[in-house]
Amino acid sequence: MPVGVMWVNQEPTAKSNELVKRIYEEVPSVQIHRAEGEVALLILPIPEIQASEGAALVRKAQQTWKWRTALRTPQHLATVLRNLCLQKKQNNPEKLVLRQLSLEAVNILWEEQEDHRHAMTIGNTGSQHGERSWWARGPRCLERIQEWEQWLQKRHSSNIDEGFDCVSFADGMICVEIKGEQQRLKIAMDNGDWVDTKTNEPSRREPIAETEASRQGDESLDKKTQKPYPFSKGKVWHGLPGTLEVVYAQVKGLLDGKK
Repeated sequence: MPVGVMWVNQEPTAKSNELVKRIYEEVPSVQIHRAEGEVALLILPIPEIQASEGAALVRKAQQTWKWRTALRTPQHLATVLRNLCLQKKQNNPEKLVLRQLSLEAVNILWEEQEDHRHAMTIGNTGSQHGERSWWARGPRCLERIQEWEQWLQKRHSSNIDEGFDCVSFADGMICVEIKGEQQRLKIAMDNGDWVDTKTNEPSRREPIAETEASRQGDESLDKKTQKPYPFSKGKVWHGLPGTLEVVYAQVKGLLDGKK
């Protein structure tokens, strides 16, 4: 059952305002979101018969994207994780506890992102209206939406533990490691002191925080381990200011209006 209705106007007109007004009159509880100015939109077709597979794909892409975002600020991630450990009196967390708290810390950092609650924000579930859709707005919006499309295509078969492997605890210190940059940040659990180590050795693999998975020597390995992308390629719309309008009406159910 769709949970929203979306339409795209390539030449925005006053008719959009009239239609929005009518929707509010028919379904007062509706939430309507509009994107104007420069906007890019990704529409991902997922056949109904593959709905479960599509939902799993999006969930995996979401989690790895959130880790990617968190690892861009490793010091902040380590600080939030330490605070969570102290709050929950986990001064010496076991692996499973650290994993759970790491995910909680990643989600806290995600909630600091602008528009993190909006379904159509890149990294979230997307609007659901028989298809999945995401948008990006403002400068570089096309580049960002294309990056998300590539992420969906490449990360659907990636190891969900990649992010967790970047966080560890030993000798009284939380460690966050950015492997592709050969950087390791450590924060002491007891007093919050920092240790920042970085080697100059070139890395053969890029971190999860990068937009590409692996290149050159790693590409052959990726081809062997990566499963084929199970859906047809999405459609991307892009419009400069004044040339494209996206309207998304979100409802709890199609019959939530008049009883």
